[in-house]
Amino acid sequence: MRRPWRNLRLTRSIILGVDFDNTIVCYDGLFYAAAVRRDLLPAAARLTRAEVRNRLLREGREDDFTRLQGWIYGPGLAEARPYPGLGDCLAKLRVAGAEIFVISHKTRHAISGPPHDLRRAAWRWLAENRLTAPGPIAEEGVFFEDTPAAKAARIAALGCTHFIDDMERFFQLPGFPAGVKKLLFRPGDDEDAPGGTMGVEGMVCFSSWVEIGKYLTGTENGG
Repeated sequence: MRRPWRNLRLTRSIILGVDFDNTIVCYDGLFYAAAVRRDLLPAAARLTRAEVRNRLLREGREDDFTRLQGWIYGPGLAEARPYPGLGDCLAKLRVAGAEIFVISHKTRHAISGPPHDLRRAAWRWLAENRLTAPGPIAEEGVFFEDTPAAKAARIAALGCTHFIDDMERFFQLPGFPAGVKKLLFRPGDDEDAPGGTMGVEGMVCFSSWVEIGKYLTGTENGG
């Protein structure tokens, strides 16, 4: 079926950088389900990732959460799904002429627990979800960095015009390159995101990938 946006062309040059965890990858329900399977939490009420983390930390079980997160970002990543609308948004942007990069702070191995190769798991996930070639992201356009500072430096080196991240505080790093449009992805239930978005100059907040697509393609006011 022919898609109506096949002839879409951007009116401005866009070099888009996108974070990976909690921006491309949706972990809704996965942290809680994995915690229940490991007998870390009772099967009572469904909890978000932040609620799982906060509860385990309150109980002095930070190591349990670290190992849980290492498993989810490694072997458990196969159970996660892309955020709704992501694939269509990136495909539309790519057809319209945008360059797209994945730029993420992701160490090769978890801080503690089994030495899962987190980067290899992420590469596999991108391929299995048809986001890398022949999808909208070139294989050479994926970068995993050891630190947030290195992530910011990569954004600058690639000449990104826009960057999408779920962490407001990343945009506040001294090394975040000036002139890059800051797009905060905040789907609504992530307690990791600090309250209020007025402290970062020029930042625009979005609750879905559909909104992001309309903004970047100029198909809605504000683009």
